[in-house]
Amino acid sequence: MLTIGELIKNERFKQEVSQEKLSEGICTPSYLSRIESGSSNPSNEVIERLMQRLGKNVSRYTNYKTRLEFEIDNLKYSVRRYYAIKEFDKHKEALDKLKKMALPKEPAIKQFIMLHHSFIQRINGANESQLLHNFERALALTKSNIDIENLQDELLTQDEVVLINNIAINIKRKGDIDKCNWQVELEKFWQLIFPILFPVKT
Repeated sequence: MLTIGELIKNERFKQEVSQEKLSEGICTPSYLSRIESGSSNPSNEVIERLMQRLGKNVSRYTNYKTRLEFEIDNLKYSVRRYYAIKEFDKHKEALDKLKKMALPKEPAIKQFIMLHHSFIQRINGANESQLLHNFERALALTKSNIDIENLQDELLTQDEVVLINNIAINIKRKGDIDKCNWQVELEKFWQLIFPILFPVKT
């Protein structure tokens, strides 16, 4: 039976992805090396994001969680759910609880909080320029260099996909299409979204 580190390493080799590319914004390449060798025990958040970038279903690999990880996951679920069903007061309340509980050093958690804080700002009427700036800052926490012209080659997590989509929406709303060839690239982008957001169970 393979360890989670061996699974990540095997999948990374299969996809010909470097440790630097896979780990960007999630952990250091040296930490990924320790995960792969079995000498470090990563958090479920780190495992989840690494597996998402590899396009794998993460639920089967994150069965064992600490109490804090379990509570954070439940709050993230509540934040997403309340936003989706437009229960905006409950959405903000759950996000505030997550802010108090979450570890500020975890870029993935910070990114999630910034993403949903921007959604709250959108609901409260923030302008497109401010929202665009916020989405770009949140994305930069884990992906400092996105090549929009070759988006299909990027390794992305679910939250990174949502952020890129919102950046594209805000650029389009601003009428700033000349900034990038977004209309053409968005079509390619949507072909990426569904496998990432709705992975086929393996």
